[in-house]
Amino acid sequence: ISAQGGDNSHNGWQLSVFHKQDKVLGGANTLGLQYGVGPGTGVGGPCCDRIGSSGSTALGSDVTRLRVFDDVVIQPTKQFSMEFVALMQRDKSDAGGSSTWTTLGVRPVYALTNHFKLQMELGTDRVTSPTGGAPQRLTKITFAPTISAGQGYWARPELRAFVTYGKWNDAATASVNASNNSGPVYGTATNGTSVGVQVESWF
Repeated sequence: ISAQGGDNSHNGWQLSVFHKQDKVLGGANTLGLQYGVGPGTGVGGPCCDRIGSSGSTALGSDVTRLRVFDDVVIQPTKQFSMEFVALMQRDKSDAGGSSTWTTLGVRPVYALTNHFKLQMELGTDRVTSPTGGAPQRLTKITFAPTISAGQGYWARPELRAFVTYGKWNDAATASVNASNNSGPVYGTATNGTSVGVQVESWF
């Protein structure tokens, strides 16, 4: 990723290495290592500050991102499937210091019929402060009755009605409110519930 003009200090790059092992209890295990510099971190990009896409070309080479993750999906029976993910991401920059995000999540799915599933998801996140303050912590659980194109874990499209309960610490309050599309609806609370309907389809 090259910056415009002769300012090479804003160039960037990214390297991703993945290993996928198939036939793991009817599913697969994917292990990944990603490293980005400058715009290669995905920070400030069009999609969620996510590594894998181009970030802002205003970033210098001091901005780095390292991500290691393992994602396992199993389908031991036609009716039952489950996904488990573990991830660690470390962001560093001269101006912002360093911060580490760790997350664990599990989603069991049981198909009651060919086109109706019950899904549950449990996840926990921890983000350290670059200034040395208290880390942000969030734990949430979701229950989602689902209409699906099939019994398989990856069967799509899906229509889900969901209810999510989350609990977080004081340090995470500002981040929870900032990432809410409806604004700071939780105020100073350290727990909350959300409900909704979600459609997922691939093209």
